[in-house]
Amino acid sequence: MMRHNSSSKYKLRDLCVKPLRALRETGFISFRPGKNHKALVSKTAYIIICCLLSFNWIGCEKFETINTNPNAPTITNPDFLLTESLVKGAGQFGSGIHTEIWTLMLWTQQMADINGVPQAGQEYAYGGSYSDEQWRAWYSSVLSNTSELQKLTTNDPYLVNQNSAARIWQAYIFHKITDLWGDIPYSEALKGLNGTEQNLTPTYDRQEDIYTDLLFELKDAASEFDANQKELGTADVLFSSNIERWIKFANSLRLRLAIRISGANRTLAEQHITELLLEDNLINNNQETALFPFNETNPSPFYELYDLGQGMRNPSEFLVDLLANNHDPRMPFFAEQTSESIVLGDTIFRGVPNLELSANLSSYSDFNTSAVGPFFLKASKPGVLISYAEVCFLKAEAALLGMGGAGSAQTHYENGITANMETFGIPPQLISDFLTNAGTFDQTLQQIITQKWLTFVFNDAYEAFAERRRTGYPEFLNPQGNSISQSDYPQRLAYPPSEVNLNSTNVNSVGTGINDFESKVWWAN
Repeated sequence: MMRHNSSSKYKLRDLCVKPLRALRETGFISFRPGKNHKALVSKTAYIIICCLLSFNWIGCEKFETINTNPNAPTITNPDFLLTESLVKGAGQFGSGIHTEIWTLMLWTQQMADINGVPQAGQEYAYGGSYSDEQWRAWYSSVLSNTSELQKLTTNDPYLVNQNSAARIWQAYIFHKITDLWGDIPYSEALKGLNGTEQNLTPTYDRQEDIYTDLLFELKDAASEFDANQKELGTADVLFSSNIERWIKFANSLRLRLAIRISGANRTLAEQHITELLLEDNLINNNQETALFPFNETNPSPFYELYDLGQGMRNPSEFLVDLLANNHDPRMPFFAEQTSESIVLGDTIFRGVPNLELSANLSSYSDFNTSAVGPFFLKASKPGVLISYAEVCFLKAEAALLGMGGAGSAQTHYENGITANMETFGIPPQLISDFLTNAGTFDQTLQQIITQKWLTFVFNDAYEAFAERRRTGYPEFLNPQGNSISQSDYPQRLAYPPSEVNLNSTNVNSVGTGINDFESKVWWAN
């Protein structure tokens, strides 16, 4: 906008000559020739100039306001970014169904498709559209928001808590992505709309480097929280602005990641495990379990799927047989009695075989197989991000490995089972009976991981999938009743078609085998 200087008679005259001529030609102003006509013109000019300049100043001041779209703010509210990233990151209907429920819950034998496998070779089918959907959900809907939130809050002491929460949540999402795909865009990711740093074809970082940085990020972000600065407030739909809960979540997540890499980089893992167990500021009871509060307005994808009648998946034979053989009191929470047994006045739980061809499942129906237990089919059933039971099993494994002075593996193992059973409201005597019978600890990793797997059933297929690939447990069975070896089990997801097509150079730089399901990720067994 031009700024006018009333002391410059030439600029003033230039501004006025053309408007005056135009006004005179239209008859808006007039004067008779004579000795006073100059004065008249001069006086008239000043009046008009004042009006014109007033309009000009007003217009300049108001133009930006008038032409600003109130529905497209230029500055994003950090609170909105935090809430949006938490809600989208906790579970979305489309990606939650296609990748977690319809795919990973079957691969980890929590559920089985009553329609079976259409033909041999499709036992572990996973569509490219599902992969694209999941990739976009995390990168575009969640990480773009955590990244922007960090930009708005970095180096601002007053907003340090918002910055720390964004960093922790970003680490949580990135660890899920790298666990599924291995090497992924990380250091150069999230710069697609970043001005001079715009990068639409980010390089792929090694999973080992990503894990190293995630462990640092979780540690550093947790240490930065400051109770004297701005609260997270109502924007924090996860922990209701409780900083201590965020710190415990970050530390417990860090323990998960450290245990995950213990077989690939024991030195780095032990360093973090020792620090965490010495500090002992982890999730330490069921009340501190990290839960996302789904509700009627924003129901869990698991509930929503079955509420729409699109389930077509039942508790697996592997799950039901494991519970039945161990006289596990959690059975009626994971599965319902078959309708057939209720009609006959009996109590029968029956799962559907995994990986079985459709032609061999003609005798199985919803009438004579168990449905998912009602405990899990509630709109407000919280989403479990990391539970106290899992933390106990992580400690048990650390003790078994002799890391960090973790104490008694048996004590942590029993605490894990107890914690999980208590979430179902199982009476203490039944828990004690289980621990002294089928649940007696045999000092093996297989038993720890199998019990940990039960905490993931219908709660977290991502973790169940990761733990199976890392440890080889539980020992899932094929239709013939034989254990499925690691070489016959999916080791990762193939990269999304969109990445292969639009970022092919960097995808191809990862190496051979990038588009199959057999190439192991860095930390896998």
